[in-house]
Amino acid sequence: MSINESNGGVHRGPRYNCTVMDVYEELLRLRKLGQKCAIATIVQVRGSIPSYESAKLLVREDGS
Repeated sequence: MSINESNGGVHRGPRYNCTVMDVYEELLRLRKLGQKCAIATIVQVRGSIPSYESAKLLVREDGS
């Protein structure tokens, strides 16, 4: 499921990163390689942010 599919196909703001990555597929790929990773999700917003509520970020073991 891509980011746009996970929010019903609704684009909720500008896309600063033109590379679309399915965070769940990448998470599975990393786990199969034995690497640790986590998914961070924006759950509440106050003021403006350069993304949208429910946006997801994959954090790899090395911090990238």
